[in-house]
Amino acid sequence: MTIRLGGMASSLDTESIIQSLLDARSTPITALEDKNEALDEKYAAWTEIDSAMSILQSNATLLTNFTTWSQMTLTSSDEDILNGSVTGTSVEEKTFNITVSNLAAAHQYNSDAQTSTTAELGLSGEFTVNGQVISVDTTDSLKTIMTKINNVNGDMTGAGVTASLIGNSLVLTSDETGTANTMTIADTTGTVLQSLGFFNVGNEVTAKNLNATINNVAVTSSSNTKVTTLVSGITFNFTGTGTTTVTTAHDTENVKTLIEDFITSYNDVMSYLEEQTAVSVSSTSNTVSNVGLLQGDSLASKIQTKCRSLLTSINKNPSQMDQDFNCLYKVGIWFKDENNEMSITDEEKLDDALENNFDEVMALFRSYGSNGEGQGVFRQFTSYMDQLTDSATGTITNRKTNINDQMAANELKLAKLKSQLADYEVDLWQHFAQMETSVSQINSASSYVFSALGISQE
Repeated sequence: MTIRLGGMASSLDTESIIQSLLDARSTPITALEDKNEALDEKYAAWTEIDSAMSILQSNATLLTNFTTWSQMTLTSSDEDILNGSVTGTSVEEKTFNITVSNLAAAHQYNSDAQTSTTAELGLSGEFTVNGQVISVDTTDSLKTIMTKINNVNGDMTGAGVTASLIGNSLVLTSDETGTANTMTIADTTGTVLQSLGFFNVGNEVTAKNLNATINNVAVTSSSNTKVTTLVSGITFNFTGTGTTTVTTAHDTENVKTLIEDFITSYNDVMSYLEEQTAVSVSSTSNTVSNVGLLQGDSLASKIQTKCRSLLTSINKNPSQMDQDFNCLYKVGIWFKDENNEMSITDEEKLDDALENNFDEVMALFRSYGSNGEGQGVFRQFTSYMDQLTDSATGTITNRKTNINDQMAANELKLAKLKSQLADYEVDLWQHFAQMETSVSQINSASSYVFSALGISQE
């Protein structure tokens, strides 16, 4: 433990003197701490850029994906007849004239109307519904029988059969439409079904398949909904009878939305880079008022330049790309000169290009090219994003690693300097303690001498 003696003997302000000496020795420590604080801020800025770049990369990648450009929409001129969706990737733009003669219907039986749905029927026996045996007691009512049938619905052979009450009649309906799902009911012991009138004329609705024509070709289906067997890659939902026109087309709205998402994320990244590399000058004093954290950083500047260069590139080789659609400007996407902001500068031009020259626009965006040449704009852009953000070898990743390494090295230096400063403080207190002891001894000796000589020290 260090003994700290103030200026009791010397009357010196020992603590202030030592603190001044320590402050002088602390200058390198303060400088390193300031340097690490600045590095930490730079690391945070590059982390922000890395995160924003990942979003930008994802949005750019979507514009190179085959799935994006192969998505189709289906439009029906009369959705009271049918609607649907394109689920396949090989469907082309086409128009179908569809006439629905009849919808698929479920097989149904109903009993004669009884006096009540809850009164005892006085019937007993057994009957089967799609292989399941239903036992009836004399105390059972229509409601009781309905419950018994529904309790074995899941165990029936083939399609299930659901029992319900309509008025005072018990109705049995196949859970699935179409002639393949005709139910089988039969009395096995007694005459419960017969007594209730299930086999009377007019009490059966036969199962039907859907019948329609598609471009004058007759088609049929056992179901009205989620029908995937009529046209490859298309799912139909039939809701009525009559004639309608169905059109399949490229999903240009989805592509346009993805373009807008990319532009937003691109402008966000570039705006942040601009802010971090800018130098602000005071309008009143003509002096620098603020310097961005990454001002003078070559990588930050290179990213800004390279990104814009890729997005403004023009492919002038007609064997690689249609020259009417060889750059983003020709499809209505460009930059506002006043603030370097990317935007859809001509929405009408973009809509027209997507509507009438879809394949050419797709090539501009995602073409693979050959031998490294003729690649689409966004395929080139995503390649550059990979170089920047790869978690192992990306340029931004390396920059963050280098900053981390610098901070770690500085922390080691700081630990050594702080240890040396602590030792120095101990030495100072020891020296001043020795000095105070010596002064005290001198003062004591002087007092003795003066006392022996009878001399007053006042």
